[in-house]
Amino acid sequence: MKILFIGFKSPNHAAIYMKHGFEVLGHDVTHITDIEILMNGDMHLSTYYTDEDFVYIFHMNSSFLINDLTVPVVFYAFELLWRPCIDHCDILVMSTPMMENYYVYYYPHLLANNPEKHIQYYGVDLERFDAMGKKKYLECSFMGNLVWEEKTWIERDMYKTRKEVVEACEQYLDLMPHADYEEYISHLKHSQSTLIVHGKACYISQRIFEAAAASVCPIIYVDDEIGEKIYNDLGLEFGFNCLFLKWNEYDLSTRLQYFLDNAILKAMGANARKWVETHDNIHNCTEIIHYVETYQKHAAKRQEQRCLRATRQIEYELGKPI
Repeated sequence: MKILFIGFKSPNHAAIYMKHGFEVLGHDVTHITDIEILMNGDMHLSTYYTDEDFVYIFHMNSSFLINDLTVPVVFYAFELLWRPCIDHCDILVMSTPMMENYYVYYYPHLLANNPEKHIQYYGVDLERFDAMGKKKYLECSFMGNLVWEEKTWIERDMYKTRKEVVEACEQYLDLMPHADYEEYISHLKHSQSTLIVHGKACYISQRIFEAAAASVCPIIYVDDEIGEKIYNDLGLEFGFNCLFLKWNEYDLSTRLQYFLDNAILKAMGANARKWVETHDNIHNCTEIIHYVETYQKHAAKRQEQRCLRATRQIEYELGKPI
């Protein structure tokens, strides 16, 4: 298929993993960004469309695109806290189950025309994060900035939560701030386990998938039953391919220490790698192609039914007595 891909071009963004996945599967991808669209000053998709089979939009924050195409338009809603960047789409793919309630309330028109609701978590490039069995950090690592200053108002809860959890667990952590993304990947590949802390209502992080791809046991901070259900539905199983760390004194002082001293961490890392192999970028792109093909079949069938009804109406009108 030929695909018009609209999304970020940062080499470390999840959008690039998806673009790469389409290309690995043999599809022809034309990639443009919202910045290019803004510089051109025209938000109509028809301005950028040539002869592609469908358009894939990986959520952006600075554009509001106008869908005036007849080919399927797929919109991947990547973030819970951002508004959609398109007026309507044919296939809506949401990054977490939480997105549905958000869109039903604020943007019902995006759900109204979609025959099905699709949930698709972030995909990761397995080859880029493959640790090749190299592990030298036996303690639990924490990857991230240790300067607890929020950058925007939407990050307030995330930074507050992360600061509290990391400081409480600090005696068990190998703190690894990184200057750039490649350094982060290098540290991650040599870790046995890594602590991942999300903010309020931000249950899924790309770092879960990256840790699993590096055969690292993800230790995921869970602060409510909603998050626990999301992880269970995703196939993350405590003690098998991950650990859940709940906010209470027992978990912080006893459970973490117990598992860090336990030899099963390596096995959980291997199981995490097997788990993420069914949630990587190739798997996600294959699903998108399936969604598009199914939509095209339904659209062709609806068009055929409309033509049949129109033909019967004409025959009925012609058959009326004068």
